[in-house]
Amino acid sequence: MIDKNEIWHFAKSFQEQKMKELTDAIKKVQESGNSEQKSSMGDKYETARAMSQNEIYMLSKQLEVLKTEYHKLIKVNPGKTSNIGELGALVQTETTLCYIAAAIGNLSVNNHKVAIISDVSPLAKAIFGKSKGDYIAIANKQVKICELN
Repeated sequence: MIDKNEIWHFAKSFQEQKMKELTDAIKKVQESGNSEQKSSMGDKYETARAMSQNEIYMLSKQLEVLKTEYHKLIKVNPGKTSNIGELGALVQTETTLCYIAAAIGNLSVNNHKVAIISDVSPLAKAIFGKSKGDYIAIANKQVKICELN
């Protein structure tokens, strides 16, 4: 199984890059809105300004969500070994490799597809308290937990 520290560091870098991209996008929209020249066509200026404000609001909300998940990830100790399903566990089932840390999604880490999931997700809730060899219900199927770390 892939190293949990490697997954954690990859996810951390991924989130940092996404936050930087959104921050840069917000700055670009702000600069664009500030550079709009107020002309005799006042309505056009006001419409463009309102659209810029709306876009900044939407990007800011996305950034807020990324920061929340980033802070959840940072609180997880990737060096801790887990023998049961819990926050910070790397779990290999018959169908999925998942890391219970934060709602980040599916990432490819060294050619391994890893679902980085929140501890409040249905999958994580099904895994919590389970051990290697136990079965969990996923989409009305019984799936075996093959490895835990």
